[in-house]
Amino acid sequence: MKTMTAFPRPADDVLAAGRLVGRHRIVGKLAEGAHAILYMGEHVVTQAEVAIKVLRRAHAESVEMRARFDREARVMGRLSGCPTIVQVHDAGELDDGRRFLVMEFVRGRELATLLSNAGRRGVPLELERVTAIARDLASALRDAHGKGVVHRDLKPSNIMVVRLPDGREHAKLVDFGVSGDLDAGGGEELTTAGAVIGTAAYMSPEQAVGMPAAVSMDIFALGVVMFEMTTGTLPPPSVLRIGAAPRVATLRADVPAALDALVFQCLLADPRARVGDAIELLGKLGLVEDELGTRAPPHAWSAGRPLRAAGSIDVGGADDRTIPEDHTIVALPRPRPARVRAVRRPPRPLLRLLGIVVVVTLGILVGLAIWRIGLRSAPRADRAVDPAAPDTG
Repeated sequence: MKTMTAFPRPADDVLAAGRLVGRHRIVGKLAEGAHAILYMGEHVVTQAEVAIKVLRRAHAESVEMRARFDREARVMGRLSGCPTIVQVHDAGELDDGRRFLVMEFVRGRELATLLSNAGRRGVPLELERVTAIARDLASALRDAHGKGVVHRDLKPSNIMVVRLPDGREHAKLVDFGVSGDLDAGGGEELTTAGAVIGTAAYMSPEQAVGMPAAVSMDIFALGVVMFEMTTGTLPPPSVLRIGAAPRVATLRADVPAALDALVFQCLLADPRARVGDAIELLGKLGLVEDELGTRAPPHAWSAGRPLRAAGSIDVGGADDRTIPEDHTIVALPRPRPARVRAVRRPPRPLLRLLGIVVVVTLGILVGLAIWRIGLRSAPRADRAVDPAAPDTG
């Protein structure tokens, strides 16, 4: 359990249990950050669990913070329906001017916590878990980029890992508070030109110098996350800036060549030389899974069945939040290789009937052949007799 950092606030900054926020009721506080407070809530009618993010009173009059809150709501609304991205249900303003967001409640653990626990044990994450989590994150980026959104702060503390009913893990991307638009001319970009947005340890060279939002930034950040999941360490930002991160295969003996090459290509300093987009990244992850023999069947959510989850949202101080857990995530067994579908054989009665037909047909053909041979060797009744021929009788 993380230690909560105290933030100075008025006595009434925290909403009491039972307080109504739109159509939802506060159940209790989950976490506090520098800019917002995260609560667990429930719908007043359905009692469905939700996460409610409320701007702190100190920022209620801040034009910039209010604009960021509103933009986050719009961005998450654009990404509605993406199964690997936390969903927003409602947004609005309290009577005292504080903005709020009502979101899916993701019951799970931050990837940062899993990596920290693995580091204390001295055992890195299993390669099967690395590729499975990376696949979910690449799916999230595919959906976000397809809707013109660049996350710009992809890191373990913004990734929630939950356990599905079938025992597998599922990763969700949260916190689009500093996301950028691929088309900045659309009026959604709130940062000034040249402003540096993101977290240094996961920041691409072009993001570090304040370049406009681009797909390549998220590809690079996911490469850093894969590096960290695979090796349990982070390359220094100064090394990342020049594209000189060590190969993961040199730090871990069981890393397959396809994964080593993929992480290396994501971390190239030149964005034009990196993996081109999340779709290409998903294809290369498939090659890694094939090499590991762990390509798994689709998640339950991708087959159209609803996923009951719940969440952690960045509240402006991710490292300080405390999220209660009702389960412990442990190492999963090695997934079974995908089954090869066998050729369907005809039923046995049909086989017997086919056998009988073949035997009868062969018998008829043999009989015809014998009959024709006998016909050629027998004397013909209408053959002419030479009267001058000597009698041999």
